[in-house]
Amino acid sequence: MNHRSTAFLAPILLGSLVLLLPPAVTAQDVAAAHGDGEVLALRNESATITTASGEARRVALPEDVRTSAVVAGKTGWWLAGTVEASGEPEALWLASLEAGHSRVSPWPVPASRHSLERFPVPLVAGGELVALAWLEGDGERSLAVRAALRDGDGWAEPVTVSPPGPGSQVALTGVALGAGDFLLAWSAFDGEDDEIAWSRFTDGAWTEPRALHGGNGIPDVTPALAVVDGVPTAVWSRYTPAGYTLYGARWQGDGWVEMGPVADAGTLFPTFAETSGGPLLTYRRAVPRSWAVARVAPGGAALETAVSEATTRPVPLSADADGVRVLGGSTEEIERLVWEKTP
Repeated sequence: MNHRSTAFLAPILLGSLVLLLPPAVTAQDVAAAHGDGEVLALRNESATITTASGEARRVALPEDVRTSAVVAGKTGWWLAGTVEASGEPEALWLASLEAGHSRVSPWPVPASRHSLERFPVPLVAGGELVALAWLEGDGERSLAVRAALRDGDGWAEPVTVSPPGPGSQVALTGVALGAGDFLLAWSAFDGEDDEIAWSRFTDGAWTEPRALHGGNGIPDVTPALAVVDGVPTAVWSRYTPAGYTLYGARWQGDGWVEMGPVADAGTLFPTFAETSGGPLLTYRRAVPRSWAVARVAPGGAALETAVSEATTRPVPLSADADGVRVLGGSTEEIERLVWEKTP
């Protein structure tokens, strides 16, 4: 994507988002999680564990696996992605990695009834893997949102959270609020433009998918979800006359309340990274071209922001009152970024 100008993307999004945007939009190419004092970071097709002292070691990943998510648990991490064997359709892949180790252990995955599976999202509550959500279908433009609950050592029968719609469903994200309480969000083309759709699993069932903002005729893309100070929070990019701009919303009662813009125009690709001090938001800035790391309030408004000029998204490791430690966007080294107070 050309980050110098975002205005030209409006006609693209009004047609269809998924096939024309880079992988950074539809998959998480960088991820981080904490387990027993260590941090597991994924970048491109490699994984690195970094200790609090800055020592790093590589993690061996299967050559035919594209890992797109990592979530921390009680004793280590769960990694999820897809197997991309030559000539074969993409299939779910799931594995665990114990803290202190460098080799992953494959886990069974839910049953599939379609030929294409993409971008699994592990849902973890109380340090345990309790559910998995993913995109599934027979083609790029006919993907459904599917999910399955853990059942002993295996999986319950998968259910359809959102069937295929008039266009693409992409950029799936999710967060567990409890062992039987989950939120999912994704970008869905509704026949006119892309909207942020969401569903909640509660009382044993998924709610009917709805647009987060009621459907507004304006492209809204690439949501990120986190629980901030106990409040479910969503951040995404919305097309405005000035370019794509991060917007935020907070959960209230039984739905979302939009909080308005939470960053300047020219902000894209939001992702939350869980750290020992809570979630930190990272996103791309078009002008000046850079990455931002922000500590946010419920609803997504930035409290403090630090800036990295790296070309690749930095991975937040930990934060304090003065700044944030990140795994450098262009290197394997730990860097310290200083908070810039938000006006």
